[in-house]
Amino acid sequence: MDTRDPAITWDLDGHGIVHVVLDRPGEPLNVLTSDVLRALDGLLDDLRVRSELTGVVFRSGKPGSFIAGADVDEIAEVDDAYRAAEGARYGQAVFQKIANLKVPTVCAINGACLGGGTEMALACTFRLVADDPGLRIGLPETQIGIIPGFGGTQRLPRLIGVVKSLDLILAGKRLDPRRARKVGLIDRIVPGEYLVREAVALILRARDEGVDPVVRSLRGRKSLMRRAVDEIEPVRRLVLKQARKKTAAKVRPEAYPAPFRALEAIDAACKLSLTQGLDLEARIVGELVPSRTSKNLIWLFKNNAAMRRKNDGTGARPRAVRRTAVLGAGVMGGGIAQLLADRGIPVRLRDLRYDAILDALRTAHGVWDRRRRRRRMTAREVETKMRWIAPTLDLTGMGGVDLIVEA
Repeated sequence: MDTRDPAITWDLDGHGIVHVVLDRPGEPLNVLTSDVLRALDGLLDDLRVRSELTGVVFRSGKPGSFIAGADVDEIAEVDDAYRAAEGARYGQAVFQKIANLKVPTVCAINGACLGGGTEMALACTFRLVADDPGLRIGLPETQIGIIPGFGGTQRLPRLIGVVKSLDLILAGKRLDPRRARKVGLIDRIVPGEYLVREAVALILRARDEGVDPVVRSLRGRKSLMRRAVDEIEPVRRLVLKQARKKTAAKVRPEAYPAPFRALEAIDAACKLSLTQGLDLEARIVGELVPSRTSKNLIWLFKNNAAMRRKNDGTGARPRAVRRTAVLGAGVMGGGIAQLLADRGIPVRLRDLRYDAILDALRTAHGVWDRRRRRRRMTAREVETKMRWIAPTLDLTGMGGVDLIVEA
């Protein structure tokens, strides 16, 4: 069987490090189709027997994008539990070959890294991410009615602990580089232009010093709280019970089973071996993929994605919005102004009353300041965002805006 695919190329550098580049020709994003997985599978078999190999760097050839996940179209076509489970098992097996390589591996993430892309990164020894505030990494599978199926529910808890994994997997959260580093999902944030250079340097350091000492220096020790939850079953049961109760307050298990099934898989990551946990994960995926809930959520996901694509010129073209105004301040006006300014759009904020404008500015500042306290923004970034909002008591500057929102 020919396992080659033009989406995957590789080369060997002078240090004995293989650079595996994912770049689907003619496509805006890298997606883990079955063909791409087969090509990666064949390449890993070849790398496994290379005596000159000292390390592997996995990266994307697409600027600002790593891997967007598995192929949703392929998932949508699966209508029976056996095929779905076997598809998950194959992806698990391919990524396990990455984990089994005898040399250090680095995932050099230069852009959006979601679903299967994150699961591939979790199979690597180290994860480096470009210093780009717009970059997102996460496991959003519950949003299409399934759970991470290529090892995510098993490797993430082992890496960052149960509590942090619950927050990421159940809600399908997507983290920026700083938050991903804070929870331990990635090892380092580096300037994008030095991403490959730093990946090579990390492999050479691991080769010279040993993988374990480098891992300890990057990640430190597990906290006492994490060890208690991960290793003491009564404590873990209490945490999982609380997570289930919190989830049930938002959705019903019979209507939206994915997050509740994810709880089972996360619990298994602490009780079972990796092999047993992966088997359970695949069986759960097999049960969820053919479900009506998953099919409906995938349909919704695909239609939303189609609406976001660039207009092909046959219909109405959206007008560019470069300057905006909000009429009416207060709490609501401040919230609207904050949303616009957060996206880098200048806002004229007008009200007849000075105290209403102050309320609006306090509202906008409060949103960003909460992010600052959570270390998702710096004080300078908060100050910069606030400058996008220009308060006024009259109609000065209103004639040059593209959009006015009445609050």
